[in-house]
Amino acid sequence: MGSAKRGMSGAPKAQYVWITRTDTGAASSAAAVTRAGFTPLIGPLLTLSAVSTPACAPEEDSVLAFTGPNGVLAFRALSDRREWSVYTVGDATAKAARDVGFETVKSAGGDVHGLAALLINDAPEFVTYLSGVHVAGDLIGALEAADIPCTRTIIYGSKAVSELPKSVSTELGNNRMLCALLYSPKAAHNFCRLLPAAFAPLMHCICISPNVDAVLSLSGYSFASRQIASAPDEPSMTALLEAAALKA
Repeated sequence: MGSAKRGMSGAPKAQYVWITRTDTGAASSAAAVTRAGFTPLIGPLLTLSAVSTPACAPEEDSVLAFTGPNGVLAFRALSDRREWSVYTVGDATAKAARDVGFETVKSAGGDVHGLAALLINDAPEFVTYLSGVHVAGDLIGALEAADIPCTRTIIYGSKAVSELPKSVSTELGNNRMLCALLYSPKAAHNFCRLLPAAFAPLMHCICISPNVDAVLSLSGYSFASRQIASAPDEPSMTALLEAAALKA
């Protein structure tokens, strides 16, 4: 289990869980939160937009690398070709790749370092990393250091939303405790920018990685609690919800 910056046991409990991820993955997160016995509030902190042209065609001898489901879904919108082998950072991204029609998919089951190690071990002829504008970790740098031919193609971007979701502001205005699931440093920055400091004590925060939690630590806000998932994936975040007994 991830280490807590502030314990949850002494803080008031929460029934509502704010899912801050983009619309492409929010529905699956909401289902997981519901199964855990909480009420989901979907309110993305970032919106996605395609930035590549529809003629997105990697080299024939390439394998494709994805570091999140959003990259897979962006590629689906740009191309109907599925003949490449795919390498993914984790199981959720691997599932997304299979769901859109890719047949040969390998998951690193963890982080960018694990993905780099998997690719270096398999030593493909060429790697095309299909990513967003902002990425965590340096996959291309690791591959180049191992003399793996590679390139990065940016196929989508993200933009910060300009205000708190109405459902979230309503519950906070009613003085209700919430738990926020935070999936990226960029989203965490916008979370801190939009959340009034007076509402921070009403907010439990579960972060997908230490990098996300680091953004919260710099905010100076007094959150009800902060925890970091034991692995950078949805099941680990949901496990923290259940283990912390946040429900009223």
